[in-house]
Amino acid sequence: MTEYEMYDLMMSVQGVYGQDFGPMLSLLSGYLLVSYLAGKKLTGLQVSIISAQGDRRLLAASSPSLEANMQSYAYSGTWSVAVVLGMHESIKFFGFCRGGRQVKQTHLLVIGVCAFLGACSSNETGSATDASSAQLTEIQVNGITLNYIERGQGDTVLLVHGTLGDYRTWDGQIEAFSRDHRVISYSRRYHYPNEWPPTASSFSAVIHAEDLAALIQRLDVGPVHLVGHSFGAFISLLVAREHPELVRSLTLGEPPVMSLVATTPEGEALVQELVATAIMPSAEAFQRGDVEEGVRTFADGVLGAGAYEDLDSEIRANMMQNARELEGATMDENLFPPFLCEDATNVAVPTLLVHGELSLRILVLIQDMLEQCLPNQERAMIPAASHG
Repeated sequence: MTEYEMYDLMMSVQGVYGQDFGPMLSLLSGYLLVSYLAGKKLTGLQVSIISAQGDRRLLAASSPSLEANMQSYAYSGTWSVAVVLGMHESIKFFGFCRGGRQVKQTHLLVIGVCAFLGACSSNETGSATDASSAQLTEIQVNGITLNYIERGQGDTVLLVHGTLGDYRTWDGQIEAFSRDHRVISYSRRYHYPNEWPPTASSFSAVIHAEDLAALIQRLDVGPVHLVGHSFGAFISLLVAREHPELVRSLTLGEPPVMSLVATTPEGEALVQELVATAIMPSAEAFQRGDVEEGVRTFADGVLGAGAYEDLDSEIRANMMQNARELEGATMDENLFPPFLCEDATNVAVPTLLVHGELSLRILVLIQDMLEQCLPNQERAMIPAASHG
């Protein structure tokens, strides 16, 4: 077996060996001890195994008293393990990933996917690597200035955030990645702390893909491992289509490739539902001048009712710093460029498709379509996780 890394928001643990899950007992004991010392109140625990095909097998689920009946399992092939701990009144996601004989090195990036689909979000206060305090670097691409941070050495992992995010989105992943890779996290056009350009007429994924390709070329770091979340995943997919020489692998967390599903009756209905429940109400709130309501409505429509208020205050503040981009995006009729199955068949790089168990049906359906169309893909599902 090839062991990768164990991480969470408070600590790093190494030394979990063996071909079954017996050692998880020691690992969970360590979690309990660290949580106790940190003054955290554990309210529940769940352990699952996820195959590369996205199959989930529940290993153990505890009562609130954490009386879990752990068993040992062996699982051949490519797999990862997810540990979900209930802390305070919200669910925080932790995970570690290990690989069997079939693991491709290009897909060890699943380590980070475990976190960015989790409810903890990567801006959780007290994370091991605080991107907000890291040294920002400016670079000129396509006539605008982009800010980015970087850490580590090795093959480059380039992180692409989604709507309402910025370079800080990946706080929870940078430390784990940078142990063996050069990690770059940047803020896309229109996002904090980049200056608002004098002409801001297009918010389409196309212009962001052009910026990303230019960034890779200017930094001379290609081919890179692209890890994208949401709109950032769609942007990464477009770069892989247009500039395959710049991409080593893709990790796509629920890209909103609406054109893939809009031609099916279910997909068309789901697209209309998303527009009616998230995009249009958000646009109407912005038009009234109620910026926070625009952000709240969009977040609740994508993440689930009440999701915005459940977020940490720091995360909500970061979202508000990127609200202007969301406002422009809701007004752009060309926000989602066409991308069909025949486009996906031409994306040959190894691709990991990840979705959350609790995510919107339309986002899971898009991943289903990409699974059918991409020639070199693997699939993973993160339990008890949504899109955020």
